[in-house]
Amino acid sequence: MSRSILPLKRFLRQKRIKPDVLVLGSTGVWEPKERAALARSLKPLARCVHVVSDMELAWVGALGKLGEGILVTASTGSFAYGRDRCGHIVRVGGLGPLLGDEGSAFWIGREWLKTQPEGVALRMTHRVDTVRAVATLARKPLALSSSNPTARRIVQRAITHLLHQTESAARRLHFTKEIPIVCHGGLFRDGRFHSAFEAALSHSRRRWRRVTPAEPAEVAAAKLLLGPSGGKHF
Repeated sequence: MSRSILPLKRFLRQKRIKPDVLVLGSTGVWEPKERAALARSLKPLARCVHVVSDMELAWVGALGKLGEGILVTASTGSFAYGRDRCGHIVRVGGLGPLLGDEGSAFWIGREWLKTQPEGVALRMTHRVDTVRAVATLARKPLALSSSNPTARRIVQRAITHLLHQTESAARRLHFTKEIPIVCHGGLFRDGRFHSAFEAALSHSRRRWRRVTPAEPAEVAAAKLLLGPSGGKHF
């Protein structure tokens, strides 16, 4: 069981709350068997458990009302998640820091760390929160990208990776007109980074339509109870 689930279990038990329905968007539950295993572990906490991936939940909140589009996320990790009106679903990226997450805050932080003295990297590798700590290092090259050539190259490569993920998802789906897109995650809250990604999109061969997220993921989670959306009740 993921450690991230323990605080939820502890909270519900301490408050003596047993909801009728519990909806959870989690990492590491892309496959049905993974969702089933997590749902079973939570079954004592609610009468009905509905488990979906965090990618799906974020997409439903951002683009669910449109019924199609691509959500590109750049936070500690990175991925592009898309659906079209035919019901096809594509995920590109989201493989975690060991095998992927190119263009993410962790990736930017790691690339910046490679340019620093070896002792700095050694101290970082011995931390228990290595991934999170390295991701926070992304703030430095983001802040220096306008004046430091090394920082600028790292940020530009990150944007290239994210654009590749986004276009790869688009190629595998069927869109007849402009492709709705939502930029999601902490990196896009940096105005310069967001603007640079938007500029890269504008040079793409595809026609993109920027969309404001329709509602928070928590609201999307509640609405999943009203109809089927790829998760499963247990």
